[in-house]
Amino acid sequence: MKKEKARSINELFGTIRFRQTAQEIKDEIRADWNQRERKLDRLLEQKTASHLERSERSSPELKPQTLTKEYVTKAIEKTTAAIGSVGIIKEDRGSELLDMIQRYVSDSQHFLKKGNLVAAFGAVEYSHGLLDAGGLAGYFEILRNKELFVFGKEKE
Repeated sequence: MKKEKARSINELFGTIRFRQTAQEIKDEIRADWNQRERKLDRLLEQKTASHLERSERSSPELKPQTLTKEYVTKAIEKTTAAIGSVGIIKEDRGSELLDMIQRYVSDSQHFLKKGNLVAAFGAVEYSHGLLDAGGLAGYFEILRNKELFVFGKEKE
């Protein structure tokens, strides 16, 4: 009985052919991946188109703008004016933070001269954000031009 059972199992396993080779499996996975990727791209295009259409209908004045040298220059001027409008309250940390802010403005000017508007705008906006945060955290006192600051309140 055991020999018959063993013989039938061997016959059974001997006749099983592996369905796919490793390469066939890889090809099948790659084809499935590409199909899913194309489907995702189509969905993303549809969503983007419908989002743009909705935003243009609801807010025609909020169309995407092109970053220009003039716009970045104005942002640098605004941040420079804001830097000149603060007084340091906490001398050690406030001085360190103000130095960092000025370095970011300097980086922004460098990027602007090199023609990298995105990096220039990013650096100046980051520096202005640090300036606002420093005011909120109590490192700086806003002495004038409070409209240049997000929080815009003078310390009393």
